Amino acid sequence: LPGVGKDAVMAEVAHNEAIQQLGGLQGWLQASSDALFRQQLIDLFATHQPSVVQGLENDAKSAIASIKLWLGSHADWLLFIEDASPTSLTVWDVLPTTTQRCGRVLMTSQSQLLTHGGHFAGLNVHHLKPFETAQSIELLRTLKVLDEADLDRSELALFLEERLGNLPLSVAMCGHMARNVEGPNKLEKVIALYSEKDEQELDKVGRD
Repeated sequence: LPGVGKDAVMAEVAHNEAIQQLGGLQGWLQASSDALFRQQLIDLFATHQPSVVQGLENDAKSAIASIKLWLGSHADWLLFIEDASPTSLTVWDVLPTTTQRCGRVLMTSQSQLLTHGGHFAGLNVHHLKPFETAQSIELLRTLKVLDEADLDRSELALFLEERLGNLPLSVAMCGHMARNVEGPNKLEKVIALYSEKDEQELDKVGRD
């Protein structure tokens, strides 16, 4: 789901003082393109762990294989992976399984990655469970965007269940975007943007 602040939340985590104090290898990688992810991963190691890819500057396949071995035998690393998808083949190939020593990964995606079970075979995955619809509505009420919205509650429930999947972050960011909208019926206007799939406008509202 675009424009709900996934990457903004991940950036906050990445810059958190406690995370910075962990030390070790840390890097932000984009997985929207498999080729881009591969190159950024190789560049990260060339800068911070040059011995891992030394002599492999012109052999990306061997460099990735060497990086995979390093990730599988070290625990002091943390990767922030933006916009992963089922087609991010290098991501799923390079991450160590739970039978190995490994570091940590925080990733965002516009896909329901956990429905693609094959990609997570052997990985120790932690994820936020969806809310019940009543919990989503209560969160929106807490954010004070329900009182002024003239919405049919059955339509709201349908939106929360089918469009947002009752995902906690999606519901929270939808509520925060509604608070940024001027005038009455804030939540109703944000829901209209989702319905129109106006991703550019959603992203703009989400950043405000």
